[in-house]
Amino acid sequence: MNKLEEWHDQEKICLFVNDVMEEELTEGSVQYHKQGKYIVQCLRPGHNYPELFEKFRKILFPTISITNLNKEQRRDIAHIIAHRKYLTDIFLTDDGNFIRHKTELKIEQISVMTPDECVVLLKERFGWS
Repeated sequence: MNKLEEWHDQEKICLFVNDVMEEELTEGSVQYHKQGKYIVQCLRPGHNYPELFEKFRKILFPTISITNLNKEQRRDIAHIIAHRKYLTDIFLTDDGNFIRHKTELKIEQISVMTPDECVVLLKERFGWS
């Protein structure tokens, strides 16, 4: 994450911690993920949370019914919904479940990348070093 944080400090990109991540960090989670964004942030109105929750449950946890999801699984779904809500460009994570489902999430207009993949992309796109 160091290169992304460096670019954030140089105001080339904006690393954004959403409300779901803020809550997780407040609870003392050892995970520290950030979502990157380099276009203006805004809220998208009109989300239907229950429908989105079920849609992303089917992608991330297809074999687990909604009633059997544990707290961490529910939070993972909330992370994806927050990503959509805040219109972030790239969902940055090292979480293997998100990475395994990046193709299905891409169909839903969610670009999942590891920090290293994001650095490569931005270096190629903008010629940064």
